[in-house]
Amino acid sequence: GLSSERQIEFVVEKDFLIEDLKKLIKLKECNEIEIYINPHGEPLLYAPLVELINDISKIKGVKRIGMSTNGLLLDKQKVDDLIEAGLTKFNVSLNSIDDKTAKKMAGLNYDNKNILEVCEYIVKKKGQLFVAPVWVPGYNDEEMPKLIEFGKKLKGKMCIQNFLNYRFGRNPCKAKDFKQFFIEMRELEKKHNVKLIVDASDFSVVQTKKLEKPFKKNDIIEAKILFEGRLKGEKVAFAKNRLISVLDCNKEGRIKLKIVKSKHNLFMAT
Repeated sequence: GLSSERQIEFVVEKDFLIEDLKKLIKLKECNEIEIYINPHGEPLLYAPLVELINDISKIKGVKRIGMSTNGLLLDKQKVDDLIEAGLTKFNVSLNSIDDKTAKKMAGLNYDNKNILEVCEYIVKKKGQLFVAPVWVPGYNDEEMPKLIEFGKKLKGKMCIQNFLNYRFGRNPCKAKDFKQFFIEMRELEKKHNVKLIVDASDFSVVQTKKLEKPFKKNDIIEAKILFEGRLKGEKVAFAKNRLISVLDCNKEGRIKLKIVKSKHNLFMAT
């Protein structure tokens, strides 16, 4: 469901995603491309997901395809379908081994036993498994050692994430300072004799050509308002082949904007 701050969600057409992805991959001039599917929300809710992965796998230069999922909608048949389509990596947001803790954190009737079995099945079918819990202070502290041993048993990689406070999230507690988080991670590494602090080498990251940005911060531009944005009071505008999130806007048609954020080819303006 939508939060009180959100008014709209978008579903992007599969063929449009593939068309623009091909353009971006061509620009990269790299034959070791990994595509990672990690949208707002749960990717398994995207109806043509298997077809999308199949189309991605056919693009020249793509060698690996990964996906982040909470695992709730996974079963053995779905794992088979995704692997057959070309998915190579499952990043499963498994936050607890204990069923009671899992239900408390999810805020719903969470079938933890099924997700644990699906993780085992992924490994059995030769899929790469990343166990990626979010460490939420006061909620699943005692689950971290259990999750680490579960990952070790399956020979999957661990990607423990530090919980962060997020404007549109549930925020059940205060985020842990990163310095303290890494101190505790190193203690867990020693205790369980396993690498937990991941870096670029764990994901085969290489530097490639960047998509050129048509705007930089503080630019004054003219753009056309297209439609309502995800947040209340937000509009989406278009200029120079880019979409721009416009905050607190009630105007229509062509307007002048000031770019206030331009990181990673994601643009925000007022």
